[in-house]
Amino acid sequence: AATGAVAFIVFPVAVSVTLPLPIVGAVDVGVSDGTGLSLFAFVGALAAAFGVYAIATTRGRTPVATLLLAGVAVQTFLGAVISYLQLQAGESLRRIVAWLMGHLSGAAWSDVAVTAAVVPPLFLLLLAYARDLNVLLLGEEEARGLGIAVERTKRILLGASALITAAGVAFAGV
Repeated sequence: AATGAVAFIVFPVAVSVTLPLPIVGAVDVGVSDGTGLSLFAFVGALAAAFGVYAIATTRGRTPVATLLLAGVAVQTFLGAVISYLQLQAGESLRRIVAWLMGHLSGAAWSDVAVTAAVVPPLFLLLLAYARDLNVLLLGEEEARGLGIAVERTKRILLGASALITAAGVAFAGV
């Protein structure tokens, strides 16, 4: 999320979204600077999360230790990218530091509405998998023996966790 947001601050781009409307046809909607920042942060967070998952997955299996190590490696690399972008920021450095520290200064109810649309359903999904998570504490082999589809469960839980985290961080900063 931080890499996407910092990249947007340093290299702002005009973002527009085309909405297909049934009666009127397609309508181009310009995205404001704050919304573009949140969008880039959200996409950056998802790209990093799924990148870590892709790096850690071998032959359809994702060992937890490999997932953690891949996460540390990707975080270190992206931290270096953020440092480089900060060096290139010039006048935007203050805005980058404020976003990285986290803030609610530009928060609006529309941000809450977007986050509220994403977080509660995914939180309910995570709650539905509480039993499977408890069984996974026994180990993957034991969970598999008790009827848990381990890899499928990990994919669902990692995806839901990544979406919830990305939604929160995209609007409030790290």
